[in-house]
Amino acid sequence: MKKIDLRRNYLLVLDVETIGVDEKLVFDIGFIVADKKGNKYERRSYLVEEVFTDMAAMSKAYYFKKYPTYVKELAAGVHTLEKWEVILMDMYNLIKEYKITTVMAYNLQFDLSALQYTNNALRGREFKMFDNLIKQCIWGLSVQTICQQKTFKRQIMERGLLTASKKFMSTSAETVYKYITQDWDFEEAHQGLKDVEIEVDIMAKCYAQHKKHDKGIIAQPFKLAKID
Repeated sequence: MKKIDLRRNYLLVLDVETIGVDEKLVFDIGFIVADKKGNKYERRSYLVEEVFTDMAAMSKAYYFKKYPTYVKELAAGVHTLEKWEVILMDMYNLIKEYKITTVMAYNLQFDLSALQYTNNALRGREFKMFDNLIKQCIWGLSVQTICQQKTFKRQIMERGLLTASKKFMSTSAETVYKYITQDWDFEEAHQGLKDVEIEVDIMAKCYAQHKKHDKGIIAQPFKLAKID
C-alpha cells in the first residue's frame, strides 16, 4: 500500500510539448508530484493518442525530428500512449490523492494555455481542473531568486548566455539548470517528463533561497534579468 504523508504540502509540476507555439495541441505531457524540497513522489509521461498518432498533425510539430526517439522510447516503456481524457483523469486522481494545492511549470502561462487549447480541440470544453489550485510559475521564481545572484550574473555574462536581443541574460530552464548544477554542457531534452525533472530541481533551489518573491504568474519574467 502506498503511504502518503498528508502533513506535507504536495505540488504538481508539469510540462507539455505542443505541435507549435500558435497551434498549442499537446502531444507530450509529463508531470511529477513533488514537494518544495524537490522530493519526487509520482512521475507520469504520456503521449496523447489523438495527437501523436495523427501524422498530419505531428508532421507540423516544431520538434518533429524527435518523433523517431519518441517511438523508440514508447516501445521501451518510457512513455505511455493514452487518450487525452484518461490522462486528465489520472492527473485529477493524483491531485485528489495527494491533496495537491499548487500547480507549477517553468513557463506556466504557456502550459495552461496549451491545456486549454487541447481540451477545447479534443473534448470541446474548457479546462477547469486547476481552477481551485494556486498557480506558481517556476520561471518567475527563478528570475527573482537564482537569477539575482551575483555569481549567476557573472557566470552567465562570462559565457555570453544572452537572449536574442542581447538586452537580457538568458533565464531559460536550460540556462538556470546549467548554473545550479555547474554542468555547462547540459542540453534540455524538450520532452515532457525529462523537462519536468529539471524544473522540480530548479524549483527546490529557488525555495531554498528563502527570498521574497511575487506569487503567481509574472508577465515577461525575462525582463527582470536586464543586463546592467
